[in-house]
Amino acid sequence: MSFSSQMKEELARIPVESSCCRRAQLCGLMMSAGSIKLSAGGVQAELTTESPRVAANAVTLIKELYHAAAVLERHERRRLNRNYSYRVLVPGEKAHELLKDTGILSDLAISPAVVRKTCCRSAFLRGLFMGCGTVANPERSYQAEFVVGDEEKSKAVKQLLSKCGIQAKTVKRTEHFVVYMKYGEQITALMARIGAHVTLMDYENVRAMKDLRNNVNRAVNCVSANMSKLSNAAARQSMSIRKLMDAGVFDSIDEDLQLTARARLEQPEATLQELADYLGVSKSGVSHRLIRIEEISGELDDPEQPNQ
Repeated sequence: MSFSSQMKEELARIPVESSCCRRAQLCGLMMSAGSIKLSAGGVQAELTTESPRVAANAVTLIKELYHAAAVLERHERRRLNRNYSYRVLVPGEKAHELLKDTGILSDLAISPAVVRKTCCRSAFLRGLFMGCGTVANPERSYQAEFVVGDEEKSKAVKQLLSKCGIQAKTVKRTEHFVVYMKYGEQITALMARIGAHVTLMDYENVRAMKDLRNNVNRAVNCVSANMSKLSNAAARQSMSIRKLMDAGVFDSIDEDLQLTARARLEQPEATLQELADYLGVSKSGVSHRLIRIEEISGELDDPEQPNQ
């Protein structure tokens, strides 16, 4: 089960005690997955979802708020994969009342009266996510989004999230507008806000393991780069020393340089600190000596520079 499906399943199980929060949650559901359906019998309120538990949640809310018997239908979308969609229909006078209360018949994207309380804002966002929300698997990326119908709704959702302390952005994608969050902290704040605590724990566990792996990989890469750098420097220094020996000038250089050169040839894989400990001098002293040896070796290629 995907993170989105897991989260919606959890949200749909959350009991909603107060009538104001039930209404706010149903408003979020209807805004994201609801519509008006015209039939021979008149106007019907319709809500469509791919989650049977979300559909059952909508039926329960409608029954509790309007004492209406909603019709729940299942439709097979792809026969081979046996993928179903679920449709909740409310006919008759209750449909008009539901559409009016949830804002489908209103000019406002989100009624201020519906999200006046803090608890109702959380309930509205919970319903909204169950209807049109998705969250990516944190193993792949950090992203959560609400796919809404028009620009006005996207602005209203973004503003509501901001009131809840969650910063989001909007973008137009084909015929829809998307309100999205791309940082783990924003996504976990959303989960906590709407009550997806079990999914939040799973999400944070994956984030922690991912961060741990990234830190280990960075440390390994750093050590590998340092080892490669050390190996290249030691090989270059050894070549310079042998060049001085082959040219017959090694015995003429400073005695300290000769001691350091012989130590390098004897311990080609030693670090500067290890050579310093072996020679009884400072690390910077060893570094300066090896640099001087390379300089003298380089002077052999320049006839205008006198050999040291």
